[in-house]
Amino acid sequence: MAQSLAKTLRHTVFSTKDRWPLLRDKATRDALAARQHWLKPEWLAKYAPELNDIEHEWKTLKGHHLAHKTFKTADSLKTAIDEEVKAMNANQKHRPLAKQRICA
Repeated sequence: MAQSLAKTLRHTVFSTKDRWPLLRDKATRDALAARQHWLKPEWLAKYAPELNDIEHEWKTLKGHHLAHKTFKTADSLKTAIDEEVKAMNANQKHRPLAKQRICA
């Protein structure tokens, strides 16, 4: 399938990749190398919170809503996260473009 796709495409395909370990393992690197004539990976920065608006929300959730709490089970942690996310969503302003930023 990859060869037929490469023949169909007339331009190079760029694929953005994060730094997830699975995407950096030997099998993935070998697969990318075998397709380097038409597939060019563009690796994202290791950590770039300015490129992902959810990072601010995760920081708030971990640092304020779940800080200094312990949970006996994974299910109790999941329930607490779900409840806090619902509370955070209820308190958000309904103006999604109010804090629009330009990322370069």
